Amino acid sequence: IRRGLQKVISPKLQEEMSRMFSPEELCELISGLPTINVDDWVANTDYTHGLSASSPEVVWFWKAVRRWDSGDENGHKRLADLLQYVTGSRRVPVGGFVQLVGFNGGRHKFTLAKAKHLTVQSLPTAHACICTLDLPPYPDFETTIRKFELSLSLGTRRFDETAGQPVHD
Repeated sequence: IRRGLQKVISPKLQEEMSRMFSPEELCELISGLPTINVDDWVANTDYTHGLSASSPEVVWFWKAVRRWDSGDENGHKRLADLLQYVTGSRRVPVGGFVQLVGFNGGRHKFTLAKAKHLTVQSLPTAHACICTLDLPPYPDFETTIRKFELSLSLGTRRFDETAGQPVHD
């Protein structure tokens, strides 16, 4: 990071920054927070198109998120995958989810939307520009978590890795 900053920031500004921030703080400002606080995520989420915090789709979504937040490394990777799927970034900005920025650079709250245009067979659809996730009308938690895990596993691959491969539901 230091070499990169030296190329774009004047020596005087670098000196000021070194008095203001520790290397760890500067890294967080540039890269975001290293952990995902699920309570902060829930508190800074909007619901739209007929969803509320008590809608079954929403309850199942947060149940899946909390399961992944259980403490093991694979679960934390899933949380980061989900965040990247919906926002374009694997990390939360300094200041938490209230400071979330979409892929288009604008500040947007994380939003869960009822996906009336999707079916039970559909995968959840993300709009990273505006930090919005369309939730299909899944009938139960098991379907919800299975579809999310499938979409996240496919979302971390390049197009050429899945081309011509059958998708098993």
